[in-house]
Amino acid sequence: MKTHRIIFLFLLSTFIFSMPVVAQKMTVESLVSTIDQTANLSENLHKDNNGQYGGLVKVYIASRDVDFEGWVLEQKKHKPSEYWVFMA
Repeated sequence: MKTHRIIFLFLLSTFIFSMPVVAQKMTVESLVSTIDQTANLSENLHKDNNGQYGGLVKVYIASRDVDFEGWVLEQKKHKPSEYWVFMA
C-alpha cells in the first residue's frame, strides 16, 4: 500500500512539473471609436517626453491588478472591469 502511494505521488509530481508554463496572451476582441470627450478633460491630459498629449484607451477586462506595458503614460482603474490607459 505504501509503495503504491509513493509511485502515485512520483507520477503525479512528474506530470505536474513536466507541463510547460505558458504565459497568457491578450488579444483585441473589438476596437470601437466613440465620440467621447473624456480624454479632453484637464485631469486626463498627460504629456509624453516630447511634450505631446497622449491618447486614452479604455480597456475592459475581467481581471484584477492589471499592469499594462508599452508606451503607457498612466493607468487608472475607473470601474471594476474598466481600466483607463493613457498612452503616448
